Amino acid sequence: MTAILSAVISGLVAIIVSLLTSRVETQSQAKQLRHEIDLQEQRLRTELRTEYMAEEAINQLLRKAQPKRTFDAIAARVGGFSDEELRKLLVRAGALRFDRTSDGAELWGLRDRNEADI
Repeated sequence: MTAILSAVISGLVAIIVSLLTSRVETQSQAKQLRHEIDLQEQRLRTELRTEYMAEEAINQLLRKAQPKRTFDAIAARVGGFSDEELRKLLVRAGALRFDRTSDGAELWGLRDRNEADI
């Protein structure tokens, strides 16, 4: 009877230790996951802030002087983006693409400043 009782007690102790260890590991994994999520969120905020600032710069650039600018002139002012990324930023900034008939140059202008050409 004593042998059975000690086996039951040691089994219960093993279960309790296993549950506690599992809980600590779960908490550790949750903490690590929270840290990774925070890092990804910070990277995303930085990336979006960069794109937002680029859109604002493009909008301001296209509001000044001529109603349309060449893609090359815009790319020279707003660096750090591939041509396709820059085109997406132009669209998000409210710009439309136009082609100059004389030489086929790619022009961009804000929709509200180029209503007559739409």
